[in-house]
Amino acid sequence: MTRVGRIARATLMSAVLAGVGVTGLTLAPASSAAAAARPAATCYPIGSSNCGGSIQAPPFASRGLFFVVRVGGYVANSKVTFKACGIRTITTTANSGGAALHRFNVPISYPLGPCKVVVSGTGDNTRLYLTTTVVIRKVPSNSFLGLRWLGIPGHFSANVYVRPIVHGIPPKGRVAIIAWNRFTRKILHVCSFILKANGYGFCRFVLPRGHYLVHAAYGGDFLFAASRSFRLPQSAR
Repeated sequence: MTRVGRIARATLMSAVLAGVGVTGLTLAPASSAAAAARPAATCYPIGSSNCGGSIQAPPFASRGLFFVVRVGGYVANSKVTFKACGIRTITTTANSGGAALHRFNVPISYPLGPCKVVVSGTGDNTRLYLTTTVVIRKVPSNSFLGLRWLGIPGHFSANVYVRPIVHGIPPKGRVAIIAWNRFTRKILHVCSFILKANGYGFCRFVLPRGHYLVHAAYGGDFLFAASRSFRLPQSAR
């Protein structure tokens, strides 16, 4: 083997071993994170033929919830080790078809961003490593708005629910009620409030005469992502 070939082989070997050893959070720009999300299979020793391994995982997972990693291409009934994002390392057994899976529960306080998943075991006469990336994000929320006329011209109340509730924890934080005049196109921030313990809140407000589209805008918190409700038509006379 030439000197250039030996250097290339040593560099590639280091890259593979480094990739296998990473179990913590790997920060990367959005573009590189998207590229890393494409599954990759690496055979060991270097120079072996295509392993034929496969890995499946969702591109995103939410705090407080779980995601499932599925792999294939391992020797039937052999040991397969899953390492995901520093959350947990677990060894399981491949089935008779060489496939295995594991469910990872994401802690509520886990850092946001891309995390690396590495699965290793025995492939077809090789040591088979499979890697992919799952991006940890906040739990998507849904905001629901109800409006009620208070019997006085231009006076209304807004009732808002934000869901879901995860492990008994409801969404927290501030909600703003926003009215958009359909003719003048003027935007009015008519009231705001902090959600109560059950993810519910309300406020009262006054609208000048006109025709509006009204929605609730939830700002999110450490666990839940921001969201807004559907726009509701409302006239003030």
